[in-house]
Amino acid sequence: RAAPLEGKRIACAKGICLERVKEIKNRFRGSTVNDILSAVLALTLKRYLQEEGDPVLHHWRGISACFSVSLRKPGESLRETFGNRVCNDFMRFPFTEMDSRIDAVWAVKRQIDLVKSSPAAYACDLVLQAVARFLTYGQLAFFLKHCISKYTILLSNVPGPQSSCYFGGEEVDDLHFYTFLPVGCYCGLVSYNGKVSCSFASDANLPDPTHLAERWSEEFERLYDEVSEHRGDLAEPPHTLLPFAPNTASNRLLRVALGAGAA
Repeated sequence: RAAPLEGKRIACAKGICLERVKEIKNRFRGSTVNDILSAVLALTLKRYLQEEGDPVLHHWRGISACFSVSLRKPGESLRETFGNRVCNDFMRFPFTEMDSRIDAVWAVKRQIDLVKSSPAAYACDLVLQAVARFLTYGQLAFFLKHCISKYTILLSNVPGPQSSCYFGGEEVDDLHFYTFLPVGCYCGLVSYNGKVSCSFASDANLPDPTHLAERWSEEFERLYDEVSEHRGDLAEPPHTLLPFAPNTASNRLLRVALGAGAA
C-alpha cells in the first residue's frame, strides 16, 4: 500500500529486468535505455489516466514533466561542482501520438531528442547565474520552487551500482529515491543490480499512487510482448520536424555563444 507522509503519499513499483529493457532498446534505431524507460513511464501514466477518465489524454500538450539536465563538461573536476552542475528542463508526454506502444516509444524519444538538441538548458543556466547574484538565498529558493511548481510531474533517473551492495552486513535488495517538492507527482527511476525500479510520490489529495506503481511492470511486459511479436523493422512513423536540429550550424553557434557567456 501507499505509505502516507504529511501532504504526500509514496509507493514503489516492482523492478524490471535491465537486460530486457536493452533488448527493446536494440529494436529502436538510435534509442537509449532512458528512451525506453521514459516510454514505459508514459504508458503507465496513460493507462492510469484512461482508467480515471481524465480528459488530458485528448489534449495535444499532454502532461508536462520537469527534470534536471547535467551541464558538467567532460573532465570537469567534481570538487569544483560537488558532483553536480544541473539546470531544469522539461518535456511533455504526448498521449495523442501514442496510438500503440511502439508509437509511444518513438513519440517519447522525439521529446527527449528535442531536449538534447535544444539550447534551452544552457540559456536558462546562463540567465540564472546572472540573476542569482542579486538575490538572497531565500529569494532564490522561492524562485526555484515557483518554477518547479509549474509542472505536473518531476522526473529523475539515477544509475545505481550494477552489483550487489551491503549495508551493516546485509545485502541491499532494492533502492528507491523520493523527492518531496510542490508538484503533483514525483516519478523516480533507479537502476540497481540488473533491475530498474520506479518510485512515486503524489500529493495526498490525489488518488492512491499504488495504482501507478502496479501498472509500471505491467506496461513494460505489454511493451516487451508487442515489440517481440513485431516482425521486421520498427520504422519511426511520420512526424513534424524538431525546431532544433542537433547538428545545424545555428544551434552549434548558439551553444558556443552561451558557453562563452557562462564562462
